[in-house]
Amino acid sequence: MRVHKFYELNWQYDQIFARAGIWTPELTEVSGGKTLRERGVTMVTPVYNNSEFEKARFRRKFDEICTWHGQDLDAVHHIFVDDGSPSPLVDMLDGWRRRALNFNLTIYRIKRDIKWNTPGALNLGMSQAPTDWRICWDSDCSMTRHDAKLFLDCDPDPKFYYGLSGIRFRKSQPPLWYYMTHGCFLVTKEQFDKIHGFDEDFTGEYSGGYAHFDNHFQWKLGKALYPQLIPVDPQIVDDDRLTADNPGYNWENMKPNKRLFRGKQRGTIPESADMIRFEWEKVFEWRR
Repeated sequence: MRVHKFYELNWQYDQIFARAGIWTPELTEVSGGKTLRERGVTMVTPVYNNSEFEKARFRRKFDEICTWHGQDLDAVHHIFVDDGSPSPLVDMLDGWRRRALNFNLTIYRIKRDIKWNTPGALNLGMSQAPTDWRICWDSDCSMTRHDAKLFLDCDPDPKFYYGLSGIRFRKSQPPLWYYMTHGCFLVTKEQFDKIHGFDEDFTGEYSGGYAHFDNHFQWKLGKALYPQLIPVDPQIVDDDRLTADNPGYNWENMKPNKRLFRGKQRGTIPESADMIRFEWEKVFEWRR
């Protein structure tokens, strides 16, 4: 497959320079021998159902998945992780249960509502993936039927990890194309286990902040000498126009985690391998 290659420890600057036309990522080809359609892939989505706009954006993602072709659905296992939502995700799915039976689906629920626990929710879903290749993405991200087909036709080489490019929509802003969609990583079980997943020190209950857990995850992959590649063809739609006015998401909330990330980079704050620091349960499972 055709891919763009990024320098594993400087990907943020690479994107900025690439969008400005200062630098163009190297275009090359790789092959792992088998496509994701042949190998199978697990797609992990954390969900926190606490409002009508969260329900609406998850419904949009769910509707998009339901348009995928039957052959594509056989190759994919979806995991939704309910991050201790005040309104359980499985209750929301009751009205859509017949459509949910069209694809392989498992729902896990974290038993306690932990503040800004996205790293923990991702660790739960990624560690329970039944396939070797697994990808995490946000609840506001989706793929068209066409891009899902292109994604499953990719044949990733396990010497690398992968991101996906995408179109990002935000309220009152023009669409923006990204070389890599934030928080979206395609990795193998070995890669994920080697770096001990996402560092749950970035969970808001412990850090007092939000974000930068994905930057740290990517930094750990680079430190483990896994270069990053971006497939040219499939693209994600990252549409957050429904939630752009969410008052819980602001720059002040991110500052504690930014300091934490810098401390871990410098080695003044130790890395943590303590994954899944909470009780959880499987609340739904269906296989095609």
